[in-house]
Amino acid sequence: VHYVFTTILVLFLLGLGVGSLLYRLLLAGRTDPLKLLSRLLLLLAVAVPACFALSAYLYSSGHLSLDRYCFKAAALTMAVPTVLMGAVFPVICAAYGPELRRAGRRVGTLAALNTAGAVVGALLPAFVFVPLFGVHHSILLMSGLYLAMGLILTPMAAPDRRQWVPSGALGALAVLVIAVSASTDFLRGVFLQRTARLPVKPEITFWQEGRTATSVVISDRD
Repeated sequence: VHYVFTTILVLFLLGLGVGSLLYRLLLAGRTDPLKLLSRLLLLLAVAVPACFALSAYLYSSGHLSLDRYCFKAAALTMAVPTVLMGAVFPVICAAYGPELRRAGRRVGTLAALNTAGAVVGALLPAFVFVPLFGVHHSILLMSGLYLAMGLILTPMAAPDRRQWVPSGALGALAVLVIAVSASTDFLRGVFLQRTARLPVKPEITFWQEGRTATSVVISDRD
């Protein structure tokens, strides 16, 4: 596998651009921004663990192979979440800066906060979350944060409780996906995938995740 980081970075930036473009073409000015933001966050709470679990399951079961640039696996894991993330920023801009006279200042503030958040979001997983919780539980933690933010915004966006039904359904789906993902550590299955040259009926006897690598010891149960 070559250029994995480059592949991931390209897919991430492409997803953000596609998400922003889709918002501009399909959703801009057609729905309440705050209501849309809450539902995008709830969709992210579903998509992040679901896409990760799906790609890990397909790879560990042998249905997804790694090509030279790891493109298929990365795209399956990242495409939907990054497109949703790409739509979030213009939606926030629409909700926070509707008045043209103040749009420049407000969008500038949002851009600064977005950049600061991106920096913190890049540092926290590598230096805090993964060493403390591991990759799998860090992803579930992020999904839980998306879920919490989406549910908090729901009553703010729609005072009429009858309008909470779609967001409530998405929230329930997110809870279900997170619960199912939490019950099975799909990441460990990646290390036991059938195409690897491992002993017959192997089991993981040691597992430790760090900032830059994962140490795994596999033994033959027979």
